[in-house]
Amino acid sequence: MYSLTPTEELNRARAEFDDYEVFELHETSGIPKVVAVVKDACQRPGLSPLVCAATVEELCARLRAQETPERVPLPKRDRTRAYWEPNLPDEHPPGS
Repeated sequence: MYSLTPTEELNRARAEFDDYEVFELHETSGIPKVVAVVKDACQRPGLSPLVCAATVEELCARLRAQETPERVPLPKRDRTRAYWEPNLPDEHPPGS
């Protein structure tokens, strides 16, 4: 279950950790789970892609504890270079 009206505490967590989508879910038994998923535009080395906790306070503590890398974009593929070297003839063919 997902609550349509977030709590004040959840709104503060969303404002503090704007690299993440932070939301609270409830299991069918009613037990709450707080989850933070890194946003696509904010993915970079060093950020945990998924963080889960029992409370918003615990989630914020976990997010604060991780090292925050500087905001640099992920490396992009250089379209002028091949992923691998093209097949070149062997200098020493087998059996020579």
